[in-house]
Amino acid sequence: MQPILKYRDVRNQILVDFIYFAQVVNAEGYNDEMQKLFRERILANRKASAQLSAAVQELPYWYLLYLKWKGLDPEAAARNHLIGYSNTTDYEQANKIEDFIRRKLGYHRKYNAVSRVGGASRPISEPNRTGSFDFKNGSFVELFKIIRSFWCL
Repeated sequence: MQPILKYRDVRNQILVDFIYFAQVVNAEGYNDEMQKLFRERILANRKASAQLSAAVQELPYWYLLYLKWKGLDPEAAARNHLIGYSNTTDYEQANKIEDFIRRKLGYHRKYNAVSRVGGASRPISEPNRTGSFDFKNGSFVELFKIIRSFWCL
């Protein structure tokens, strides 16, 4: 149970960092305080990437299967995209990478926090619901069969 809780803690910390450092994707021309916050963002994203990679390595196999069944891929989010996000200074590119990381970690935004150009929130597509437990079409039963088959090996 501890590895799952550790993974969820790191995943939540990444979301907190996205919210906290949202305004400092590019700190060129800003004051020293914003420059310092920009450097903190880079370090926080790199640290979170390392922590997420370590947490995923400790997860039980059945939980990794569950994540894959839900369409989540925290290893890809940590290995490539979180480090890339820390190096990005373009707002549009950073927004795309952040959305990808959120999807791979299971966080879906119904609305962007702030449109980078106009300042107004704009809707984006609804979350992908293919991984939800739907008792009518038997997807939960299929998941249970997969987990049971690996458990009995």
